[in-house]
Amino acid sequence: MKIPVVPIGNSKGLRLPASVLKKMGHPEYFELVEEAEGLRLQPAKNRRADWEAAFRRGTETSIPSNNIPLEPWY
Repeated sequence: MKIPVVPIGNSKGLRLPASVLKKMGHPEYFELVEEAEGLRLQPAKNRRADWEAAFRRGTETSIPSNNIPLEPWY
């Protein structure tokens, strides 16, 4: 697919067709990867997407299973 380089303010940009964005899941950000053959454009990964689930798994497994009373020790 050929797409033109278009002026955007003082910069240049690529205007992606809506059909392409729809197939990619409408990402808000892309990663531009330089390769020997040219450039590759891919949806950027949300690096924190699984942090909440990982935190919950960690707290579930790190709670001791013994019966220590939770009373003040003063």
